[in-house]
Amino acid sequence: MPSALRIRELRDLNDNVMMSDGALTSGVTFPAGHVVQVKYTSDKTRRLFSGRTSNTWYSDYTYLNTTITPIYSDSLLFVQCNIMYYGSTDTDTSTGSIFLRMMMNGSICPELNGDTNQSHPCFSQSRSVVGDVSDLQYHTQIGACSGLVPASGLTTKTFSVEYRLQSGGRISINRDPSTATDSNQGSHSPTGISTLTIMEIKQ
Repeated sequence: MPSALRIRELRDLNDNVMMSDGALTSGVTFPAGHVVQVKYTSDKTRRLFSGRTSNTWYSDYTYLNTTITPIYSDSLLFVQCNIMYYGSTDTDTSTGSIFLRMMMNGSICPELNGDTNQSHPCFSQSRSVVGDVSDLQYHTQIGACSGLVPASGLTTKTFSVEYRLQSGGRISINRDPSTATDSNQGSHSPTGISTLTIMEIKQ
């Protein structure tokens, strides 16, 4: 007969309960650098947002919104985002610059974007080529960011991506911006993936 060790709880030398019914208690501490929780969101759907006003930040791409509640107030949150995107005006001409920025609880996150004391802080920017309709319609690129954000307490935090088109028009996520591929992807139009990961790291 195989043997089995059954334990209802574990206590330290000071009689503090460290584990009860298989679950660690709040008395357990982790070493610095230990990942104590991970939150992950992915989006694999082809999306197109049209009729965007020029030079306006939009928050309607909510499919990567990721929420975390820190376990320790002094933790660091390692945030990593990869998003497939591109843009075009509604008449297939240049959108000018396309910006992406990372938000935390509805405000721009200074640790994950450029200098917030300067114009247009973001984590990714691209610019479509004027006159090259083929490039405008069928191009994609990856916007990526990563960085450490202080937990600064136990308040729940939601990270999200906003976008802005200099000349308005449309932005695509996980696909090219050509409306011709809405019903037929042919042999060239991709179905991509965008992800957002948050890891809480104990200090």
